[in-house]
Amino acid sequence: MPFLIAAFFISYFSVLFFFLPVYIAILLGLPSFFLPWVMSYLSKNLRPIGQLTINYKEISITEQGAPATVFPIIELQDFRIIRNATHHQTERELYPPDSHNNWISFSYNQRTFKHEFGITSKKENELFEAVITELRETYADFYYASI
Repeated sequence: MPFLIAAFFISYFSVLFFFLPVYIAILLGLPSFFLPWVMSYLSKNLRPIGQLTINYKEISITEQGAPATVFPIIELQDFRIIRNATHHQTERELYPPDSHNNWISFSYNQRTFKHEFGITSKKENELFEAVITELRETYADFYYASI
């Protein structure tokens, strides 16, 4: 993914700042036209690798083929949830591009954990919002940000 972003910027700025023959400028500019489709394809093909469950007392993370790991929220340090998804409800697809890019991070027993998660339905969204409200009321150190 970083390669595609770098290719876009290199092609875009090289066309603007260097006086090149037209055919070279066109060749360098082509990645910028295809980049949105490539990024959309890659983001629609996310595969879940586990499950995150959260309530006001604990966080449970289950990765495929492994038993659940439970973290008591009262024992967490630097507990943060960042919600970057612009679309907070999923209508048709399992993980449309605008439903993920939500992050939970915390430290537990001197280990740092950071996981991305998606919200897959209107019901999940409502439950998530209720848990966030309860976490904000219960834990003064809990940090939550949403766009």
